[in-house]
Amino acid sequence: MGRLFVIALVAFGAALYFPETRASVIERLDPIIQPALGPIRVGSTKEELRQIAQDLQGYERLYDKVPSNPESFRQWLFSQYALPSNYQDSWGSEFFYKVWPDSFGVVSAGPDRAANTDDDLMVTRRRNRPGRRR
Repeated sequence: MGRLFVIALVAFGAALYFPETRASVIERLDPIIQPALGPIRVGSTKEELRQIAQDLQGYERLYDKVPSNPESFRQWLFSQYALPSNYQDSWGSEFFYKVWPDSFGVVSAGPDRAANTDDDLMVTRRRNRPGRRR
């Protein structure tokens, strides 16, 4: 049984190695792999959102402000993170931003890649207000 598994694993690796067969293998496995990746992508994206929100809070502590609109958030994001993959969620959509007088939110459009739908993922943080105890 162990040898059969190793042989199958080597065959699978070889099929992925050669470009002629890679697309075919991936196409056949996609319906099996995608449902398994869903929870991993959600967890990974939530962690990225938490990190960005935490970094925004640090930025606010230093400069007494947060980005005021989506474009300034985007500029801040690009200035803070070197890799383009840090600007996107697990589905390849760019993170976006919402700001309110007392808080802000960093948002992922989620699996459907459409903003402002039920599957969006968002992490909110309270803003540090001048004179407010921390």
